[in-house]
Amino acid sequence: MELYSHDRYKGYLLFVECYDMQDEDYWLYEGIAQLNGTTIFTSKSIISGANTELQLKAQIDESA
Repeated sequence: MELYSHDRYKGYLLFVECYDMQDEDYWLYEGIAQLNGTTIFTSKSIISGANTELQLKAQIDESA
């Protein structure tokens, strides 16, 4: 596991981690959005870390 990215968006802290799925020959990107240390939203993608981050931002925008 390694940290792919971290960012702030509308008061949330966004973290995306990257996992090498060696048995499956692909990378898995898992993202979380936290507010005051509590995980509010999560997302996963095998496409890209940027896609995972966009999914988190979309969830935040939908909740507003």
